[in-house]
Parts: sequence; structure tokens; C-alpha cells
Amino acid sequence: MGATSSASANGGLCGSLALARCQPAHTRSPSPSSQDDASDEVKEQHTTAWSELRSVQGIVCPGGFGNRGVEGKIAAAQYARTSGTPFFGICLGFQSMTIEAGRNLCGWENCNSTECDKDCPHPVVIFMPETSLTVLGGTMRLGKRRTVLQPGCLAAQLYGDTEVDERHRHRYEVNIDKVPELEAKGLKFVGRDTTGERMEVIELDDHPYYVGTQYHPEFLSRPGRASPPFLGLLLAASGQLDEWKSSEEAKDKFRVEDPFAENFE
Repeated sequence: MGATSSASANGGLCGSLALARCQPAHTRSPSPSSQDDASDEVKEQHTTAWSELRSVQGIVCPGGFGNRGVEGKIAAAQYARTSGTPFFGICLGFQSMTIEAGRNLCGWENCNSTECDKDCPHPVVIFMPETSLTVLGGTMRLGKRRTVLQPGCLAAQLYGDTEVDERHRHRYEVNIDKVPELEAKGLKFVGRDTTGERMEVIELDDHPYYVGTQYHPEFLSRPGRASPPFLGLLLAASGQLDEWKSSEEAKDKFRVEDPFAENFE
């Protein structure tokens, strides 16, 4: 977890909005034994990080590779899920949300991604079968690919469509065998690839904004035309998402002219 930052959105969306970006530092609550061994500096960093996280109105949990920072992302996801804090997870952030739900909603002890623990008893995130564990160059699932969204889901409302094309960059994916039990606990996989076999978007029942995407919407976001999942996070964090969803007239209030549009035509 990193320090909070003040973000001001244009077009009257919100004033000063405190957001946090999860970073791989001191976010997992130490066990009693580790607390005894930890230095005062580490304890202070841990306390400060949690204090900063609890002070914000919205959280972005970004992508990454390997196990560095994953437990912190999972801890942040649990906090956001249980506190009702708007949360948006991207790629590894999306996978961390899934791991957290497996551990704390489904009760799968020590569930994990095989990227972090290849022998974990409940692998909710697994290596994609068509890629290589040994040849890393040119083996990622890359580029713009289509996601099919469930009609009426929040993501479909934000995009204004049930088919969206977004860019990807990953080797691991949610284990489809675990999806039915996760969905039964309220974590809904509302977006999938065109085959229906690859999970792309999650939402949580009865939460102001708990959304994750396997893809990277920041790659197609730009000033004046925020990517829909980021817009949703800002709306939820500023308490305006329900108003935005109420009517087309309400949506017009949040539309702004894109000053860079000509550069992208």
C-alpha cells in the first residue's frame, strides 16, 4: 500500500478525492510472533500503511508479477470488501480479489495462485495451459481481446455495451473449476472471453463498487475520456454512482469534452 493521493476529476465529478494504490509494502498483518521480532521501524511502517488505507474513499489495486506484494493486495481486498470501500483490481489485483474470496468467503485454507505457491491445496489462479513456464519471451496473452459482459451488470452499464475490447498482459488466469463456488458466495464473474472459458471481470453482490478486470483498462484510458472501470471507481468513491446510473440525463452531467480527441482519431 502506498500513500494516499488527492485526485481531482474534471467536469464536476468530484472535488478532492483521496485514493490509495496498493503497493507491496507492509500490508499483511504480522502474526504475534513476527510482531515480537519486527523492528520498531517495520511496525511503524505497517501501522502507517494501514492508517493511510483506512483514510481513503477509493482503492486501486494494480497488476504485477510474482509473489511480491500479493499478500498485501489480498489484505487490502479483504479490507475493502468488508468495509464497503470502493475497490478496483487490475490483472494481479483482480486475481488477488479472487484469492481473498476463496480464503475468506469459501473457506479454502491456504488457497492461492500457482504463480505464488505451485503446490497450494486450492489453486484459484492457474497458469494458462497454452503458454510456457520455461520460455517466457513472447508467451504472454497480449493485446486487445474481446470480453463479453452479462447484460445489466455494472460493468456493462459503465461501458454502455455488452461486448468490449481491452488490452491484456498476463500468463495466469482464474481457475474455471473454482468459479461456481465463488459465485455461490457472491463474487460474480460477469465478464468472460468469447469462449466463456476465461474469466475477465468480477463484481461483488451488495457492495458499492468492488470490481476487478483481468485486462488492463488503463492502456486505453486518456485525459477527458476515462476508461469506464476507472470512471465507476471515481463515481462510487465520490458517492455519485447511483445518480449516474439513474438516467441518461444524469450521465450527461459527467460527460466532458476530450481535449486530446483529435490526437487519437
